[in-house]
Amino acid sequence: MMPARDLQVHQEGVSQVRCIYPTLVAANDQAKHSHFDPMTGRFIRQKTDTYPFKNIFIEEFSSVEEKTAGGPFQAMLDGCALLCHYYPEEHKVVWTHLNTQSINIIFSMLRRNEVCMKMVSNGDYTTKGYAIPIAHYTQQLGNLCEVHSL
Repeated sequence: MMPARDLQVHQEGVSQVRCIYPTLVAANDQAKHSHFDPMTGRFIRQKTDTYPFKNIFIEEFSSVEEKTAGGPFQAMLDGCALLCHYYPEEHKVVWTHLNTQSINIIFSMLRRNEVCMKMVSNGDYTTKGYAIPIAHYTQQLGNLCEVHSL
């Protein structure tokens, strides 16, 4: 379970993204999907990032203790077609198209020593992820990733 402060920031971010992209609606299963786009039939997972728009944090494990997949890996397992990282301070959104190719590219970035691994304690569980410079992330993913200024 997300700490209360993080949950509040995430919920505010979800509301803001729905205001910016009015075709998005709440998904029936908010634990797995942040949004549903009825125009395309796609589910979207959103992460709201409170850090500066410099790195994108990709979770490998949302819970190290339970070996629960995180970030794009879990989003794809949950049937999401897109992963949205929203940066409210800079009014930017990074959209990642989730498919086998993008997952393989992301996984290879994590396995090369080009990124900074971070362990984040969230009380009852620990998240393991990587801070990837956004410029590197978007370059590696090419047309599978889009950055929008709002």
